[in-house]
Amino acid sequence: VFASISFDQDKLIEGISKSSPGTLIVGCSTAGEISGDGFSLEKSVVIMAIASDKIKFWGAVGNHIIWNSKQAGQELANTLEYDSHGYMTSALLFLDIISGNGELALSGILERLGQGFPVYGGSSADDMLFFQTYQYLGDKVYSGSAVGVGISGEYHAAGVARHGFLPIGIARKVTKSEGTTLLELDGKPAASI
Repeated sequence: VFASISFDQDKLIEGISKSSPGTLIVGCSTAGEISGDGFSLEKSVVIMAIASDKIKFWGAVGNHIIWNSKQAGQELANTLEYDSHGYMTSALLFLDIISGNGELALSGILERLGQGFPVYGGSSADDMLFFQTYQYLGDKVYSGSAVGVGISGEYHAAGVARHGFLPIGIARKVTKSEGTTLLELDGKPAASI
């Protein structure tokens, strides 16, 4: 499930959950949804359903990404690994990078599952407000978390990364940063550029 934050998030997931009992629901709020009708930037919800006798799915959440992003990733990976009895062969991940550090959350996941383990997914968004994002798992709505789906069975996974940003201005080189905080570009204070 991918949805705009213009909807009441709890009611949205409650409605989806009631209409498909027993279904593993996972997803996040976004800054635009993509469907067969194209790209929507406002007030839309996109749901993709997968059913298979040959693929198994497990869901998990890593909470409190704001306080310890790596631990949230480890919590998510531990739950997926435990619930799948070690049979998981790839994972989808949707995480809050506004309140936490996505790179550290991913490192926690890969520390538990192995550096070469295939993880795909993306960051939650909030219609470009950069204030609060939401993650969905089962019939619950989270914020400040990472949610994921472990997958195993007869399937093939491949990933391609793209983004919708267009370059503006001249290219700059990051010459100093601390964690996710940008301090310098081209040897000058970032705030002065």
